[in-house]
Amino acid sequence: MGRTHASRHAELEEEQPAIRIGLVGRNSKFGLGHQNRDIAVHLNVDRWLVPHFSGCGDLEPHGMKCRIDLVSTEPSLSELVDWLSGIDVVIFVESPIVRELTSRARQMGVGVVCVPNWEWLHAGMEWLEDVDLMLCPTRYTGQLLSDWKTKFQFTWAVEVVPWPIDTGSFDFRQRTVCRKFVFVNGSGGAIAASGETSSVVMQRKGLEVLVEAARRVPHIPVIVYAQSKDIGSTPPNVQCRPAPKHNIELYHHGDVCIQPSHWEGLGLPLLECQASGMPLITTDLPPMNEHQPLAAIPAEVEAVFLDSELCIPAARIDSEALADVLHSVHGRDITDASLESRKFIEREHDWPTAKPRILDCIFRHAGAAR
Repeated sequence: MGRTHASRHAELEEEQPAIRIGLVGRNSKFGLGHQNRDIAVHLNVDRWLVPHFSGCGDLEPHGMKCRIDLVSTEPSLSELVDWLSGIDVVIFVESPIVRELTSRARQMGVGVVCVPNWEWLHAGMEWLEDVDLMLCPTRYTGQLLSDWKTKFQFTWAVEVVPWPIDTGSFDFRQRTVCRKFVFVNGSGGAIAASGETSSVVMQRKGLEVLVEAARRVPHIPVIVYAQSKDIGSTPPNVQCRPAPKHNIELYHHGDVCIQPSHWEGLGLPLLECQASGMPLITTDLPPMNEHQPLAAIPAEVEAVFLDSELCIPAARIDSEALADVLHSVHGRDITDASLESRKFIEREHDWPTAKPRILDCIFRHAGAAR
């Protein structure tokens, strides 16, 4: 008989030589914070350097087994050298944050691993040359950085591992009929400017287009989790709620998750909702449509600016088209789709499945290379 996935994963971890990993990144309440906490726990990191920005809602990590170094300002060179001493690899999500982290790591023979959010990268960033491994969380990101590697002659390796979540922490509840939609705004994400005068703005998660679409289908209820500062005038069928203390509670009510993102680096709610048994509707552009949506929202691509140096492709969504999608799914039998959503996450985005692959990539490209 064939071995179980769990036993094979255990064997792979036993075969994998021990590697000491240091994590650098914020412990925020939203996406990056969740990713960093998962990395700290599931990759058994040796230490976590936490740049703490007062006034940004960042938290001090608690209950972690690893060493925690909380820095309120840029660490001195001696502090950075001390922190890097004794580890084999440093890993971070999106950007190194700490100045000289990657260059000093290379000088000390410490491997450098980046989990990239593609929208915050441009090929002229100096620290990119210090990276050994781009551990890409989506196929779209992997293709983009593979193209950059060829075009700009970067030496890093590119590996794609669909990013995992802690599936076990999300209680599965099978939905049967789509009666109510749920939208998760989180922090709202970055704001981009579009148009020749950069006067038209869009926020990453798509709250504004969702509210406008909801006005067109007044008989369809939508729960919106968002900060009060982000919510303007809403129609009666939109129920606004503050974000709960724990993200697992976002999916306790409602049947289908609607996420009309203009762009995403990863988009954790697109995975978390499905782990909870809630089918997903999202934008029909990558990387959003990589996450096996029940239905996709038509969109056109346009260039937008995150800042003066970052021009990215984003989705322009028509509220009438979004309303049509809501109408087409509302009242539908989603029994099978609910079960398949959970199976998809367990198969493609679960930490027990992804951990051996991630550790193998790190060891081959950043650990053993030193």
